Amino acid sequence: MKSLHLKYFLLFPSLALCFTAAARAQDTWPDGPVTFIASTPPGGSVDQWSRALAPYLADELGVPVVVENVGGAGGILAHVRLLRDGGDGDVILSSLIPVLAEHIEAGRVPYSLDDFNYLNVPSDEYALLIATGPSPFNTAEELIEGLRNEPDTYSEGLAPGTGSSILVEIFRERLAIPTENYRQVVYDGGGPMIAALLGGHVDFAGLPERNFDRVEGARVLAVFRDERPERFQDVPTVNEVLARHGASMPSMNTGIRAVMVPASLKEEYPDRWQTLYDALERVYQREDALAEFEELNTGTNWLGAEKSREVVNQFIENFADYLGR
Repeated sequence: MKSLHLKYFLLFPSLALCFTAAARAQDTWPDGPVTFIASTPPGGSVDQWSRALAPYLADELGVPVVVENVGGAGGILAHVRLLRDGGDGDVILSSLIPVLAEHIEAGRVPYSLDDFNYLNVPSDEYALLIATGPSPFNTAEELIEGLRNEPDTYSEGLAPGTGSSILVEIFRERLAIPTENYRQVVYDGGGPMIAALLGGHVDFAGLPERNFDRVEGARVLAVFRDERPERFQDVPTVNEVLARHGASMPSMNTGIRAVMVPASLKEEYPDRWQTLYDALERVYQREDALAEFEELNTGTNWLGAEKSREVVNQFIENFADYLGR
């Protein structure tokens, strides 16, 4: 029987090509581990979210999902790696959209927003203006007075391009406080900055609410939100503070994290894209996953690809003047 089959394939090579094409059509992806790149160093919000999500996504896909931190260059290396290696679906990425947009608007990178497909943006977190334990500030007004009247005395911790750092920049500009009045200490991602806040190396910073409990001794000076959240009822919103100075600012969510793949994946491997997309959607329907995400405050929303792209576009529209500086 084997020789008969071989004879037919030798006599009719086109038949062999048909069998090969059929095998390709019956794509059994994924047939091996999927690499899940976290675009920040260990310890930050993107890293925590990726590690929480990965086991559930692995369960739904039926293969291991291995988290790999690709930090450095403010996340640029991670996005380049995704575009280089993720075209077949075997590599996916978790990213902070404000940082991605910052690099694109600044012209630092060879890619654009359209080079990526945003599978989901689950986060609806807000940011805080905080003072660290050793700093002398207990209210936003004390911080404003200190920055205005005691130049070269205090320091801000920031991770360029992150939503919370952008909000602090807008807050400072609305108050017309020159950056020359204080020192800005730059960190490559949320993890290193949180370590610096814990060590009291800076006096104030913008921080996602979900990370507040990790900074022992920190005090909340203002909330970047339209209304006071239940947790911080005694703390003014940033616009309540600015109103005393005749100013205001947008306070929308800037903690926008997304699961991303190259845009080419949907075009070249639509079945794989759909398999991944459906698996991710099922994760956000699982009670056990949502309970863990809620406990970690990493976002429990399932927006899907179309609405997630709308969120990305809205962020760019609202904060374009503060990106790429």
